[in-house]
Amino acid sequence: MCIRDSNKRLKDLNLLSNKIERAGAKAIAEMLTINTTLTALNLYDNAVGNEGASFILEALKVNKTLVELNLKKNKAKVQSCLLYTSDAADDMQCVDLGGRRIIKKQKN
Repeated sequence: MCIRDSNKRLKDLNLLSNKIERAGAKAIAEMLTINTTLTALNLYDNAVGNEGASFILEALKVNKTLVELNLKKNKAKVQSCLLYTSDAADDMQCVDLGGRRIIKKQKN
């Protein structure tokens, strides 16, 4: 994945409707644990499912630069994701899990 270590400029990654499933979500999660430039990630309309969404949300415990995440329409149960989001997304401004959008104020 090109954004893993070498890309220092990419701030916004839009992967909507790319048929990303569990394995792709796991790779994205691994990238998020080391990437320090990405601030927005759009995974709208993929198929990451509960486990894939959990991988990504778990990576947010390490990643401190991502502030916007869209996981809407990903075959993931919102209730499962909300459990991870409350702990993992402390530094996030917006997490869209489909039907429930969590928006937090920016920290000063």
